[in-house]
Amino acid sequence: MPLESSKLIALLLAIPVEARLWYLSELFGQRPGISLRSLIAEAPPEEQAEVLRLIADIFVNNSREATAPVQLLKAL
Repeated sequence: MPLESSKLIALLLAIPVEARLWYLSELFGQRPGISLRSLIAEAPPEEQAEVLRLIADIFVNNSREATAPVQLLKAL
């Protein structure tokens, strides 16, 4: 039997806030009020460095893909 939205909302309002936030973060895949920027800013320096390496790798790979056809045409 499907759960009606009004019943789901009533159940969510009946449970403690911490449990509600946990359920909604599991449902939507992110924590309310938490941004990627704040997570990185609060991370230890080692994790921040890892994030920067990951972003740099993505940037390098995207730049390579974007410029490869242009360089190929210039070579011809």
